[in-house]
Amino acid sequence: AKAKKEAEKNKKERELEKAKAIGAKLRDITLVIKAKSGDNGRLFGSITTKDISDRLLSDFKLDIDKKKLILDEAIKSLGITEVEAKLYPGVSEKFKVKVVQE
Repeated sequence: AKAKKEAEKNKKERELEKAKAIGAKLRDITLVIKAKSGDNGRLFGSITTKDISDRLLSDFKLDIDKKKLILDEAIKSLGITEVEAKLYPGVSEKFKVKVVQE
């Protein structure tokens, strides 16, 4: 039973280290997403946490579940939005998502 507890502790430590490493990368990222918009800068549609999660993986090889991304509401206009990623209990990092005209 002691070995099992030790293994679990080591696993949690590895997950925590991994989360911190991802956080360190995220903080320097500005994720650029191109979208179609009208003259007033409003998007035709919106950018969701799923879109952001997919782009983090394709552009930066960062695999972050969309459920871990905190966005007050879907992005509906051009510009920069700050998004928070809750990577692990007690570990979260903010990064920028810049939506530009397609």
